[in-house]
Amino acid sequence: MKTLFSREKGSMEFKQTRLFRNAASLWTALFLWIVMAFSSFATEPGGTTPGGSGGDDAWSEIIGFIQQWLPRLGGAIIVVGLAMFGLGWQRDDADGKTRGIQVIIGGAIVAAAGGMTHLMN
Repeated sequence: MKTLFSREKGSMEFKQTRLFRNAASLWTALFLWIVMAFSSFATEPGGTTPGGSGGDDAWSEIIGFIQQWLPRLGGAIIVVGLAMFGLGWQRDDADGKTRGIQVIIGGAIVAAAGGMTHLMN
């Protein structure tokens, strides 16, 4: 039985593990960057933002931004999934088709989440 540490450096399993760790690090950095960007809209203890407007205005700005861009991001993910699905058919690759469908469904979920942000107001 192979473990994470017993994989040879040039093997495909080692490269896939390294790629997964790099992707996880990038997603973590992106998430932290988004949290820091949104924290700039946070309210002070007195109930106002550093600019002097109320906290509700900042929240409405954030929700408006999410309502505008999340469906667009979901649409872009769906387009990528459609391309993956088409390439799976071209190569007659069942795994490629499955991954394409999974990406399409993920894009639809992201777009739907953007459409549901009006419930947060």
